[in-house]
Amino acid sequence: MKQLIYLLILSTIILIACKKNSNKVLVDNTLPDTDILNAYYTDTFSIYLKTEKIDSIRIYNDGFKFLGSNQDPVFGRTDAELYTHFSLPNNVTNVAFPNDAVVDSAKIILVFTESFVGDTSTPLRYQTYLLNEDMLSSQNYYSNKTFNYIPTSLSDITTKPIKFKGFKTIQIPIFTGFAQSVISNPQYLVNNTTLQSMYKGFYITTKNTPLNPTTNQGALMKIDLANEVSGLYIYYHTGNPPDLKESKVYQFTFNNNGSVRMNHLIYNYSSGANIYLYNQLMGNYASASQNVFLKGLNGTRVFVDFPYLKNLKSLGNFSINRAEVVIKVDKSFIPTNGFYNPPPALSLLALDSLGQEIFTIDQYNSNYSFLSYDGNYNSNAGTYTFNISRYIQHILNGKIRYYGMVLVATDPKTTLTARKDFFAARVVLGGYQNSALKPKLKLYYTPIP
Repeated sequence: MKQLIYLLILSTIILIACKKNSNKVLVDNTLPDTDILNAYYTDTFSIYLKTEKIDSIRIYNDGFKFLGSNQDPVFGRTDAELYTHFSLPNNVTNVAFPNDAVVDSAKIILVFTESFVGDTSTPLRYQTYLLNEDMLSSQNYYSNKTFNYIPTSLSDITTKPIKFKGFKTIQIPIFTGFAQSVISNPQYLVNNTTLQSMYKGFYITTKNTPLNPTTNQGALMKIDLANEVSGLYIYYHTGNPPDLKESKVYQFTFNNNGSVRMNHLIYNYSSGANIYLYNQLMGNYASASQNVFLKGLNGTRVFVDFPYLKNLKSLGNFSINRAEVVIKVDKSFIPTNGFYNPPPALSLLALDSLGQEIFTIDQYNSNYSFLSYDGNYNSNAGTYTFNISRYIQHILNGKIRYYGMVLVATDPKTTLTARKDFFAARVVLGGYQNSALKPKLKLYYTPIP
């Protein structure tokens, strides 16, 4: 009896809120305009949001990685550490340096893509170590993985990006004694397998950089290890007597199919994060009614719940013409200095019975011209919009069950959505009771007798 009363009340609310749509400006990619204009419309469905911590993410073994430290005045501190093999270029074999080769200097050069979060003018303290644990290219690694290393540092320098060969780069001088051992032992330069069994890779960290959220925020910088300029450079000379010395350089690469390149990510929201964010990550969700917090790169995600969605089928048959979820950005958290621009796009993913993230049918089929899942940031409106029409229709038809959804800072293209290590950007969104920034589900539908 109680359930029947509840459904009657819900049905009444929907019918009162519903009206024939007469908005002739509306453009719909699912049905022709003539069909959408004859549909009913409602945007009164409740949407509940809350911020959730991400424990770890898969790190994909490609050239794009992050390096650096950032003290975000809203999200707290994040440190992105780098593990990487170095390799003989182009898989050459049997490399041998002249017997009289003497190292003058050596440095690691990393191309900075100029994609970043934070203040790149902040000098960071780069410390480099040699690994003594194997990294396997056949293994999938996650952001909480660490490797053992020799505690004697190969470098300890405080610096910021500088220009080199037309690129902004991070340059880290390396202990010349290590470089001399590399070029003086040709038995380890036979091939890359032999090289990496002896020199297991570098561990580079900036976690010991002192930062603060006002004047010294630091940055997370996206680097391109596959760029031809990135590498380990060894500068040496040959020749004797001194007037016959010849200066040379040899570049080891980070771009090799058998190499591993991965990030270890440390997110500390207890270090200066906004109190609303901190409380939600500690399990107190009262503040989620006003704001929720979304951060890429092993940061946070936002749980999204449409509590009445699972009951729609009990109200009768409907044809869903269009269902748009509009998420509004709180621009008061976006500084004008460009340090913390919102992610260029987000993904709204469904959850299965095990709580695992899965594509909606709308996202999966968004390559077709008559569908538009969207997910891109509209900077003028300050919104992210998602079309989940077919997903809701499948729920109504009983083809799938509804277990909730999540917003994640990933590219909505299905080939890239799994790459949670691709965006470092963050954004603050309006909560479900935020009068100015309340999220909406805009539903256009036709009742079926």
